[in-house]
Amino acid sequence: MSYLINPYMVSASGISDEKLAVYWKFNEASSPILNSSQSSDSIGNTSSTGQGAMTGGSFEQTGRTGAGEIPTTAVLFDGTDDSMQAGSTASLWNFWSNTDALWTMAFWMKGVDLGWDDYFLANTDGTQDQGLRIRLDGQTTYSGFNFMLRSDGNSILNASSSTTFIPDLNWHFYCFSYDMSLGSDNLVIRRDNANEETISKSGGTTADGDADYVPTMAKKTGGSANYGNFLIGEYSIWNKVMSDDDQTALYNSGLGLEIY
Repeated sequence: MSYLINPYMVSASGISDEKLAVYWKFNEASSPILNSSQSSDSIGNTSSTGQGAMTGGSFEQTGRTGAGEIPTTAVLFDGTDDSMQAGSTASLWNFWSNTDALWTMAFWMKGVDLGWDDYFLANTDGTQDQGLRIRLDGQTTYSGFNFMLRSDGNSILNASSSTTFIPDLNWHFYCFSYDMSLGSDNLVIRRDNANEETISKSGGTTADGDADYVPTMAKKTGGSANYGNFLIGEYSIWNKVMSDDDQTALYNSGLGLEIY
């Protein structure tokens, strides 16, 4: 007799961890930032895979302070010389920019001083053939995000959210989902489980391949500039488009929710 074993876990949150590649809780007391994904789809929790190696950074910072709110602690990137590098294996992140690119990022962020062209998370500076770059598109009355996706040397996506998508310097829940296969509205972004905006890819051929860099948070890839100044917590990266129900569960009416 044979048995079918489900390799995925349904956590106490009620969310299946299928396709959960990375889960950075940002609640550590020191580097590295662990990949807490227990999914069989996790890219791994080692220094060469899913762990985030910090340069600087302030740990165990106060997160969201209401009763029962998540995250309760966070990491601060100071905008001067703090950054994080995610492992050392570029090929693990190909699902961001390959021909069949499919991903979701969900996280809590609080801006501190959001300047124009500060890097948020990227594995390209926008000039290489392959990779994803998310920058903070800073404005006087707060900010949006700028997204660039390159594949096969082409700019498949290069567009910004509205200029006040980051409306203030408070904690907010952000969720970005991308599906390369769609004819339009490939990128869907939401703040606090609402405020939805969509961006369509611009066309161009795509290809499979490695980016030149592994993902770097809060600093320009391959350089020492464009540092981001923000607090971050409860960051999950999925190799799928997360369902609306799961996004709603993670937002949890503004309280936030741990996956495990």
